[in-house]
Amino acid sequence: MGHEGKNSLLSELIKQELALSLSSGPSLRLNSAITEFHIDVSLTEKGNNDFKRVIEVIYMFINKIKEEGPQKHIYEEFSKKYKIDFENQTK
Repeated sequence: MGHEGKNSLLSELIKQELALSLSSGPSLRLNSAITEFHIDVSLTEKGNNDFKRVIEVIYMFINKIKEEGPQKHIYEEFSKKYKIDFENQTK
């Protein structure tokens, strides 16, 4: 999983014929604090019938992310984005 060509969560769900698409993101409060994180998965019929397997795969990927810890390339990507956002706000 991640930058080094490993499988993504969606790739794994598609490979197992459990899902068609996936979207995710935070819900933000007014002060930009993250209060919730959502993962929306469009299931196949097989995924709908075996939703417990879908949940298992999602949690396996969450645990993998926790094991790997922070990734430098992701930090750098967000750092650049926040810098651009800040520069655009000050103009």
